[in-house]
Amino acid sequence: MENDDRRQHPRIDTRLSVILYQGEQILAARANNVSLGGLGVTLEQQVQAGEPVTLSFYLVKDGEVEETAQRLSIEGKVAWATPLKQGKFDVGVAFGDVAEEARNRLETFLQRLVAE
Repeated sequence: MENDDRRQHPRIDTRLSVILYQGEQILAARANNVSLGGLGVTLEQQVQAGEPVTLSFYLVKDGEVEETAQRLSIEGKVAWATPLKQGKFDVGVAFGDVAEEARNRLETFLQRLVAE
């Protein structure tokens, strides 16, 4: 049997506030899951698959931002977008090249989430 799951990294359920920059647009989003390869977000605006975006977010647990927390900014591309009810959209964003420091911070965050 063939595996149709194209993800290279397992997704971890979480809730993160995300700012998504697409061209001149600044969109507020809520991340539903995160992996080393991308984010699953919910948006109130429609975006097109294939469009480049920049994601900006804090790695927080239970909505608590640590005093020393630094915002991550990662370039990516909209992998898919699906309309939901009430005018919202479920969107998958694949990360592009992630700087080593950002990747290390993301890996540590994911390991903490999995350990709980």
